[in-house]
Amino acid sequence: MNAFRLLVLTIFVVLVAGSISVFNSEASEGDTTNQSKSDEKKSWEQDPLELEIVLRRSYVDGQVSEETFTETIWSLEDFWSTYEDWNLVEQIEGKVVFQKEVDELSPAMKHDGYFGINQKGELTIFEGTPNHQKAIQSFFYINTEKLESHQTEELKKGIKIHSKDQYLSLLKTYEQYATQHIK
Repeated sequence: MNAFRLLVLTIFVVLVAGSISVFNSEASEGDTTNQSKSDEKKSWEQDPLELEIVLRRSYVDGQVSEETFTETIWSLEDFWSTYEDWNLVEQIEGKVVFQKEVDELSPAMKHDGYFGINQKGELTIFEGTPNHQKAIQSFFYINTEKLESHQTEELKKGIKIHSKDQYLSLLKTYEQYATQHIK
């Protein structure tokens, strides 16, 4: 009977050992599956995204301003909703460029913009008065012979731009005196 018990015990040990090795190999396969699942992080477990953001504003007066900064993005949904009023211009790895049309004068124009005539006879916007000769933008040639004398003097001294309405009004007023440049 001792031999029989020894045989049963041996078979039992072999079966248990086999079961243990099968269990361990399944467990390690399961660990691999669990490991790969843990590598796939949930959105709330992922590291934030750092992006360079460029915001371009185009103003009525033709000026374009550009603001660049780095933003930490925790949620893409929140990010896109933040810029929903902007037009996406460019999106490359690590950088997003947005643009917006602003129905207003640029800050620079409001601060120091003057209409005047440059030395060629073109209606021009200057940064400061025309005698400083720092032209920002030229529009068209003006036939100064058709202007009233006070209009010519105003343009030579410079007309300070105060508002979008005044800007558009002055353009319209002087457009009627536009002429082809004679070489």
